[in-house]
Amino acid sequence: MARTMIAIPAYNCEDAIRASLESCLAQTRPTEVFVVDNCSTDRTREVVAEFAERGPLVRLCRNEKNLGRVGNWNRCLELLRESEYEYIKFLFSGDTLKPQCIERVECVVERYPDVGAVFWPYEFCRGSQYEVFRHYQHSCYLPPEEINELNIAEGGRLGAIVCNVYSRAAIGDTAFNEAFVGKADFDYRVLRKHGAYYLNEVLSSFHVEHHGTFESALNNYCVNIEASFNRCCALERCQADLTPEKHAELRAKIIADTFRENLDLLSTRQLMSLTRRVGRTLARRLRERGRVAPPGRARQRPAGVGTR
Repeated sequence: MARTMIAIPAYNCEDAIRASLESCLAQTRPTEVFVVDNCSTDRTREVVAEFAERGPLVRLCRNEKNLGRVGNWNRCLELLRESEYEYIKFLFSGDTLKPQCIERVECVVERYPDVGAVFWPYEFCRGSQYEVFRHYQHSCYLPPEEINELNIAEGGRLGAIVCNVYSRAAIGDTAFNEAFVGKADFDYRVLRKHGAYYLNEVLSSFHVEHHGTFESALNNYCVNIEASFNRCCALERCQADLTPEKHAELRAKIIADTFRENLDLLSTRQLMSLTRRVGRTLARRLRERGRVAPPGRARQRPAGVGTR
């Protein structure tokens, strides 16, 4: 049996989940599939039950209450911790895996047992058309310091969750942050002290018609700002591992990327509002660190310094 569990967080996906389950059951290395139903109101559970009747590989897990989109992802992580599996492959309803996916990933983790995540190129499918998203032209191992710097410099190096497998040891007690739309914060934390392996084989397909949040996230400056914020947080967590020059270089790149990627999306009113919010946040943090005086209180001047 495989060392990897497949987790499908599901909600009202009776039409989409069939293709996902078929691709899971077609794996060349038999793999258990946990469908975590988030209180669906359609026939999702009945469809999953049909697949479960075929054999022991499909398990239906029903939440007692709706945990929300990200909360259900975290429920999948809880099931991983309660199991004996060493790795987890998330698969969203409608997306599919190539038959050799789990087998090829487990060949990698046999060679690199300390790897935190494995990622690969995937097909981005829109109707009958598709294109392949590829990071590199060859397979390679990225040590922690390298994948951390890439995540900070370029953001979200692992890409979409459809092309990721995570190590239970690397995850530890890390959870997805419900305040965020994306998973970048989770990736950065999981890979803080673990390397990643890029497997240059197309092993999965992302079917955009089944992803309601995808289209709403395109050209959305709030999502872009979230991505920049996560890069900033990752930069500060890694500060002790960077030279002052490299830290300053990466900080400047994040700032430049943030403005370049969002200026066309922001109206003048939105930009002014965003600037004010950022200013208030920075001022509050500086006050908390004792660097500036609170509003209305004059900063104490050094002796001998007068005023004009």
